[in-house]
Amino acid sequence: MPPCRLRRLLTGSVVPLLAVGCAYLLIPAFGHAIWYDESYSAALTSHGWSGIWNLGSLDMHPIGYYMLLNLVRLVFGEHVVAYRLMSAAASCALVVAGYAMMRRDWGVRAARLFAALACFAPPFMRMAFQIRMYSWAVLAVTMCFLFAMRICIKARGSGPVRVTEWIGFALFSLAGAYRHYYAVLVVTIINAIVLAVVCARAVDRADAVAGAQCVVGVLDSFQVPNDVDPADRLSADGRGRAEHL
Repeated sequence: MPPCRLRRLLTGSVVPLLAVGCAYLLIPAFGHAIWYDESYSAALTSHGWSGIWNLGSLDMHPIGYYMLLNLVRLVFGEHVVAYRLMSAAASCALVVAGYAMMRRDWGVRAARLFAALACFAPPFMRMAFQIRMYSWAVLAVTMCFLFAMRICIKARGSGPVRVTEWIGFALFSLAGAYRHYYAVLVVTIINAIVLAVVCARAVDRADAVAGAQCVVGVLDSFQVPNDVDPADRLSADGRGRAEHL
């Protein structure tokens, strides 16, 4: 590609790129075939929030996604396309929100490259339409990381950390912790790094307390019903999950 065309692609209007990318992610969502884990998501969702809490505690995945999927079921019924579109919505939100954050912090070119990768990278394309928590977990962890970078940069002397940035960081940390067990590990590490940077830079006490609260909030997300015997938890490959549904 000639340098001038590449420059226009990286610095020109972003609306066509975002529109094409989001449409590309949405197209596969209109398929009706599902695989085993997707059928498990749909079956668990049919039990309501109390049933999701009780049955979900037997699974290794956090229950936040299943509760969101239950809301979609209440509005649109048991429709596979509606379930897929909810996952695709998270992927599209990643493209748009990630672009906005990256553009403000790192410039237009970095934001455009991020949006292109979020749209067309094979792993994102594959998880965008699955009736699973993957796209929502990626959205939450990515936004948590972007807020964490902003907080750490400001804590190192570039300016005061806004309350809204702490709130966004905390909310996306908890959202990630309730979406996937890998996301729990990632946001916990991110929170620990942010707390270390905040304390090392001797910023005001309020910021240090806010950072500590973020870590406590993430750790609280590990809680499960106390009456569940750990020996009854189901294995990662999903064997035996169906008998509880």
